[in-house]
Amino acid sequence: MTRINRYRTRITKIDWKRLRVSVSQVAVYKELNPFVGGTTVAWLSRRRQCLAEFGVNIRVRAAPAKDTPITVSELAKYDGSNPELGIYVAIKGDIFDVSANTGAYGAGAGYNCFAGKDASRALGKSSLKLEDCVADYSVLTEKELETLEQWHAFFSKKYDIVGRVVPDN
Repeated sequence: MTRINRYRTRITKIDWKRLRVSVSQVAVYKELNPFVGGTTVAWLSRRRQCLAEFGVNIRVRAAPAKDTPITVSELAKYDGSNPELGIYVAIKGDIFDVSANTGAYGAGAGYNCFAGKDASRALGKSSLKLEDCVADYSVLTEKELETLEQWHAFFSKKYDIVGRVVPDN
């Protein structure tokens, strides 16, 4: 029996009208738990295509964006060095909570240079240099601005916006 056929048996027993999924609170009813086994939004995102074969469309919706003002110095605390705080990355002034992806943004990880700061210029330039991790993206070329827009769109779909960067006073 193939893996899909094993899942098909379980899927037919689920009342799909009762399935609700959101990023802020994954609310998957008990009927789905044996099929999912430790449900996470990332798991559902990767499995959407497989579930679509059975006529199931799962939309993962991000929580509404927040306009909470967060100063640059406050943002710097969310760099992944303190496990009790989250990990935030800002792009074009919007602050994204990337805490769920500590493998990429946590302390010592490859993209940790973006954590705790507005990394707009670095993302536009596709650079991992610390000196490029600054908010000012006015020096970017047209192609780099397009790259920055693509990164902002990617982060908007994948992570919740938790606030806006404001200057220290």
